[in-house]
Amino acid sequence: MIKNITTAVHPQIHVNSLSEPQRWLGHGSPRTDPMSYSTYLEAFRDVDANPQDWDVLDWLDEAFYELGIKHLGKTGN
Repeated sequence: MIKNITTAVHPQIHVNSLSEPQRWLGHGSPRTDPMSYSTYLEAFRDVDANPQDWDVLDWLDEAFYELGIKHLGKTGN
């Protein structure tokens, strides 16, 4: 009879491991690996999961992923 489940992640940061500027300004913005195409599909529901070679909109979706989304987190989140 469960109708809804909510989860949360709370990172634990040890204050002694931080430098003095990090203690005052936060712990920084971690970098992430390139986003997978499957994660891109989950994030943007209007992207076609089964692209066709002849569909121009599918080409644009793939170009947007490659040029704008894939490496979005490499400089930090």
